[in-house]
Amino acid sequence: MIHSLSGGVIKTAEKYTFVKVLFDGEEKPTWLICDDPTVEVGDVAAADGKTGIIKGKVIRADKGVSGDCAPVPVKRMRKTIAIIKEK
Repeated sequence: MIHSLSGGVIKTAEKYTFVKVLFDGEEKPTWLICDDPTVEVGDVAAADGKTGIIKGKVIRADKGVSGDCAPVPVKRMRKTIAIIKEK
C-alpha cells in the first residue's frame, strides 16, 4: 500500500523520446524532447532558438526512456517543433 499522507507524489510511468541534435553553426549538441516516435539518426530536427527557428541533424535518438533517466532534467528541456525525414 502506498501512502501519500506525507505529501509525496506518486510518479507517472511516462516514457519520452530524447534526441541529441547538432544545430547548424553550433559546436556542442543539445538534448531535446521529441514527440515523433519515428525519429531516426540522420533526420533533421527543428526547434525554437534565440533568433527564431533553428534546424540541426539528429545524432542520437533514445526512445521509450523514463523521465527519471533523462540525460538532462525534463523540466528544463526544450521540445522539437518538427522532424524532417531524410530520404
